[in-house]
Amino acid sequence: MWIMEKLLPKRNPKSVFYFSCEELTSFRELGEVIDEYISFRNTYNISSSYIILDEITFVEDWYRAIKLRIDQGVFKNDVIVVSGSASLEILKQNEYFPGRRGKGKDIVFYPLGFPDYVRSLKNIDVVRKIFLG
Repeated sequence: MWIMEKLLPKRNPKSVFYFSCEELTSFRELGEVIDEYISFRNTYNISSSYIILDEITFVEDWYRAIKLRIDQGVFKNDVIVVSGSASLEILKQNEYFPGRRGKGKDIVFYPLGFPDYVRSLKNIDVVRKIFLG
């Protein structure tokens, strides 16, 4: 994943967590995965992480696991990236997070055809700035 390739050289690798949610079925399972990572990072005194949850829409009610931990303050110094093939479904779930989205911003990438992808490579510096500052 492109984000991982760009983040790992610049951060402690233990502060970047990627998980594909394709085999999870419930928000409880997702919560367990997140809690395991939080426990792991606490062992190494990591206070800020990038948590990347890919194919989040495979998990029924996924937003419940995220919202609970936001309310508990678990993610106060973190960047949460959720992605999935059903991007419209992710956008719908966004309304479950009023007042809980921190200082960041939403960036929505829609699927591209190959010609659009090639054209986008001309603007790769813009994409890098969005993710890496």
